[in-house]
Amino acid sequence: ARARPEAEVLLDCPNPASAGDLFREMHPHLQVTDTLWRACTASPRRDPAGVWEHVETQVLAAGRTGNNTGLGQLARAASIHLIGGGYLNAIWRDRVGLVAGMVSTRRISGARLYGTGLGLLPACDGVPELARAFRTFDYVSCRDRSSARQFGLPAGLDDLFLGLMTDLPPLRPARDRARDVMVCLQEDLIGPESFALAAGLLRARIKECLDEGKSVGYVEA
Repeated sequence: ARARPEAEVLLDCPNPASAGDLFREMHPHLQVTDTLWRACTASPRRDPAGVWEHVETQVLAAGRTGNNTGLGQLARAASIHLIGGGYLNAIWRDRVGLVAGMVSTRRISGARLYGTGLGLLPACDGVPELARAFRTFDYVSCRDRSSARQFGLPAGLDDLFLGLMTDLPPLRPARDRARDVMVCLQEDLIGPESFALAAGLLRARIKECLDEGKSVGYVEA
């Protein structure tokens, strides 16, 4: 909004109604959709290679027809930024289609491709195109060293840190309530034994922080 207030910005995400409410005032030309995410889930084949092929075919077809909705808008993008998180991996295998849509768009419009804060483990097998695609991005980084090593990519920050010093309304309450130590503990990527071990280690560390007089807050646990 500061650098390019005239640009058209398309936010493609799994929950466009909620995202539209959160970010409505952020840019004068913001549109929110779930077009590319729906293209991934609509694939008749559920294996990663099948989803990749389906999304690629759909995006290229939309680019040829030049329609003004959905994937046709995506196919005219000048740049696409894959905003990081741990959603592109073997647990949610159909989401490799997001990257398929990006590289297919570049074939049509020459779009610049970016990815930051990516968490890619456990790695999605059976789609060698995924690793090759990341190596062609204009800029890409991973949020953890293990993902970076496995895919041969630079290690960077989680995207969470990009907004901490801004005054955006969705981030302001979280920043104002932040404590010395903030905890986010999730169990969707590990088994019960590993989770119990992690919780025990974290409990001991939190006690140390409290004994040192630090305040502790919870993002999710």
